[in-house]
Amino acid sequence: MFFFHYSMDEIPSPLYNESRQIQKDYRKGAPYQNVIIKQTILGRGMPKICAPLVEKDYESLIHQAASFTEQPVDIAEWRADWFDSILEPDTLDQVLPGLESALKDIPLLFTFRTQREGGHLSAPLPAYRSLAEHAICSGHVHLVDLELFSGDDMIRETIVLAHRHQVSVILSNHDFAATPKEEEILRRLHHMEDLGADIAKIAVMPQSAGDVLTLLSATHKASALKEGLIPRVPTRPASPCPVRSSPCP
Repeated sequence: MFFFHYSMDEIPSPLYNESRQIQKDYRKGAPYQNVIIKQTILGRGMPKICAPLVEKDYESLIHQAASFTEQPVDIAEWRADWFDSILEPDTLDQVLPGLESALKDIPLLFTFRTQREGGHLSAPLPAYRSLAEHAICSGHVHLVDLELFSGDDMIRETIVLAHRHQVSVILSNHDFAATPKEEEILRRLHHMEDLGADIAKIAVMPQSAGDVLTLLSATHKASALKEGLIPRVPTRPASPCPVRSSPCP
């Protein structure tokens, strides 16, 4: 599952047509591995909608979560870095039971996005790891997002813990300055898989139409060569906003 940070408004028609052809190639049967989260199957059928929860207090968070049950939301992502008291002891114990209850059958993705990767708060690695592990062990979370550059040992150990508790793991990486070369994108995606990710996520900032094709080509090659990498591609020209279900990294 890849999240792309680019606008296709400025892409010349031939390049846009080429990117559309790459998207069609995805649908012809690249060897995806489905990820099943409650009643949601990622990697099969229509693209899934992941909606963010960025409220700062409990009442607003629960109200927004409850509203998702009346909308076509497949996964709810709690961006915990926006929650005012997230770094205080016992916050997860107080919030997660009510949040899962409000969402009913909608799977819950727990994400603490650090400032270095576009998030709202910074946190030292021990605090970041503690939050992720606490969420995993709570019994109320179905997916957890871990940032690739948090350290291989930490990532491996946390993934083992997550899988022990039947929680799926998204390994993510964000580059808001540029688009890495295709070889580097492939290296990061395959490293995510080697670390045990269920879903690989990469977000980049293209500076040209060629950068867009670099990302599409890299995700196409990764999906063709390896299982366990689930691509998500835009299906129409985008607005100037990033092509993703959420305005958040």
